Amino acid sequence: MFCPQCQYEFKEGIAVCPDCRVPLLVELPSKPKLQPKPMTKDVDVEAVLSTCDPVVLALAKSRLDEADIPYLVKNEELVYGVRVGIEQMTPQIWVRKNDLEEARQLLHDLLIDA
Repeated sequence: MFCPQCQYEFKEGIAVCPDCRVPLLVELPSKPKLQPKPMTKDVDVEAVLSTCDPVVLALAKSRLDEADIPYLVKNEELVYGVRVGIEQMTPQIWVRKNDLEEARQLLHDLLIDA
């Protein structure tokens, strides 16, 4: 049994969440997956973030999604980084140049830590 608000799981036989005071569900409804707006190949883009930290990458994508800023992630499958010759390929988030300043402001604290 699950609480639809706090999402805690409870033992069978409990019908109401003691904290939220709402009826429990047998299972939580699945959340729809947010899809970023697609970018076309002819758009002028620039990298706004480069990181091998999967948490930073997820936070950045979430913030851009919330701000409705389209983005492109390059090398996301290499989230921990891979050495290729002399260069290291790291995941990068690219945004349209006209969204670059707003994206930098949204990701400012992540850019410092990246």
